[in-house]
Amino acid sequence: MTTSADRARLLIKKIGPKKASNYGGDYERWRSVSKGAVRVSTEEIDVLVNIFPKYALWLASGRIAPEIGQTSPEYDEAPREPSEPVVRQHESTGSTRDRALPLLRMMGPKKLSQLGEPNYERWRNISKGAIRMSTEELGVLVKVFPQYALWLVSGQIVPEIMQLRPEYNEAHLEPSEHDGGRG
Repeated sequence: MTTSADRARLLIKKIGPKKASNYGGDYERWRSVSKGAVRVSTEEIDVLVNIFPKYALWLASGRIAPEIGQTSPEYDEAPREPSEPVVRQHESTGSTRDRALPLLRMMGPKKLSQLGEPNYERWRNISKGAIRMSTEELGVLVKVFPQYALWLVSGQIVPEIMQLRPEYNEAHLEPSEHDGGRG
């Protein structure tokens, strides 16, 4: 799987659009998303992370971290000894979109449009709340901020594998990292 949208569609096919709509959203929308007729939005990502919390990191970035219980369907299907994951839960408020918007605003639509596929107008409209954020934009944010991938889609942080949130990152930087060694 190469993109978040591909990974999301795999999970939708795994449970089906009808069951997905039972967790949130309209059945027809889920069906259209599963067929690739419309973009996968952060709203669908939120529902999928709610259904499959152990796939959050994989869904956002394509990476897995079995030591903290973040796997993929392919990993889970392979035979192995079960282990107890250690996950530090951050009480996150809001949705993937709520967590992504401050990063979008910090970088700005112009700079983000230079880093990824979505154009400036699309980034600007997303930042205004005029249109949905899709997995394409989420993918750009994950490329720019790989340390926030798990937090973006689930609100979880795991410092041991450098999966953080912006506030944690700022609060826990060493003085030499934060101020160029002057403090």
